[in-house]
Amino acid sequence: MRDAAFKKKKRHFANYVKTVLSLLFAWAVSRGLMEINPAARVKKIRRPKNATEANRAWTREELQIVLAENPFELRVAIALAVCTALREGDVATWLWSGYKDRLIQGRDAKTGSPVWMPVHPMLIALLEEHRERATGRAKNKGANVVPLSLSPEMPIVTGQRGGPMTEAGLRSNFFKIIRRLVQEGKVAPGLTFHGLRTTTATMLADADCDDTTIQAVTGHKTVAMVAHYRRRAKKRRAAKGIAKLDFGLDTSSP
Repeated sequence: MRDAAFKKKKRHFANYVKTVLSLLFAWAVSRGLMEINPAARVKKIRRPKNATEANRAWTREELQIVLAENPFELRVAIALAVCTALREGDVATWLWSGYKDRLIQGRDAKTGSPVWMPVHPMLIALLEEHRERATGRAKNKGANVVPLSLSPEMPIVTGQRGGPMTEAGLRSNFFKIIRRLVQEGKVAPGLTFHGLRTTTATMLADADCDDTTIQAVTGHKTVAMVAHYRRRAKKRRAAKGIAKLDFGLDTSSP
């Protein structure tokens, strides 16, 4: 079953099938419905060593290029993602009511955990410009028109005409531009929207934030889930440190 799932839907789904079945069989064994757990010794499929890292962190240069190359509406979505570490679904549906007094407040749709954080200056600038653009559209339609994208119960992320943008629409428009940028050699392959969440956590780790600080921004349920970002940051800093070591010694053979 694991192998069949792998052929049809690749590694992550195959490993998910293995995990679910193992839990199911363990439940059956504990209640005397089965004698053994047939999935217990089935190993998960490992990621190939040469495989591209899924949802890798973006570089600062890539972030700058993608922001510059996208239309304004997608720049708002990308900035909202990287400045808050919100997931793609939350970015597409986050309401204006969740942005008040320069704070992002609400609940994570996946975990139900509360979200609260000050808004980064880059995001503030884009959101205020977003307001001005929406207000301008309203004035062009008439003085009594309330701009659709500024209604408290409307999503912040919109299409070019000011209406809501679905998660599928956001994903489609995003990858269309990413594919072009990869083809033009402006960014490296592997950029995903979820990778912006990884980027936020990675940048926080590189800035020497501790695990609980990273967790407060990303909303991960446990500190253990964010610890690897700090471990990776430590390795990067160690590599940079060793590269800068200069003992001033002549180590050449006599």
